Amino acid sequence: MGLADWGERNLGDAQTLIDFVAWGREHCPAERYALYFWGHGWNWHPGYVMSDDTDRDALDLDELEGALPEIGFIDFVGYDGCNMAAIEVQTLWHGTRDGAGAFAGVGGVAGCRV
Repeated sequence: MGLADWGERNLGDAQTLIDFVAWGREHCPAERYALYFWGHGWNWHPGYVMSDDTDRDALDLDELEGALPEIGFIDFVGYDGCNMAAIEVQTLWHGTRDGAGAFAGVGGVAGCRV
């Protein structure tokens, strides 16, 4: 299966995330799912979480919280963005995932080395 061409999408829009997760579940069925966010992060601060520079928008925690019922359960959620291990971020996902990983401080440009 090849990759889908979604064109330019606003990654600061919760609907883009909802569509992506739904597409993944439909086209890549699995027993377990991981969702990994890469980008700028600054825990709960509005306008600084997972920003999309093209659209000058950000996926803030309030928007993400509103999307969780449609996203459903994810086995592992990871954040490769600065300060995303904050309790506010981890609490948001409470009950909707089994595991999580995130930067507690400032991450480098190369990102998390797994």
